[in-house]
Amino acid sequence: MSSNIENNEYVVAALSPNKLLKADEQTRLKALALAITEVYKFRGQQPNAEDLVDMAKSLCRKISQQEGIDPTIEEIRIAFEYGVTGEYGEYYGINYVTLWNWVKNYLWSQDRLDALDRYHRTHQKLQTTNLHAEKSESQKAAERIATLNSNIE
Repeated sequence: MSSNIENNEYVVAALSPNKLLKADEQTRLKALALAITEVYKFRGQQPNAEDLVDMAKSLCRKISQQEGIDPTIEEIRIAFEYGVTGEYGEYYGINYVTLWNWVKNYLWSQDRLDALDRYHRTHQKLQTTNLHAEKSESQKAAERIATLNSNIE
């Protein structure tokens, strides 16, 4: 299963700092329910409201149990999108087990790990660049102070 999503800017963009588990419970459940509704739409089906809530709660609980994993809602949508098209395993109907398998297969896919690495390298470069810019400003200020001090002497 190599969808080669690592090179897809769609996935890298989904790795924003807006993590699912950092949101309040109502926001998390609503976001997951909307994402699950999209799966039903992809399959040409109509969701049952009670099932949506149950699946959203179960998925949220399962995701929160994964140590060190806090995906964005966009990543969940990607997992569902690729899952519906068969990229992340067989389709056995829309249920918690199928949805969790898609999410799990996405979260631990080599493609996602590569995209995460790329995302972190890019953001580390930005932080380093900003740090150099800050140092440059402080160095300039120090030089101005030194110049002023030498003019006084």
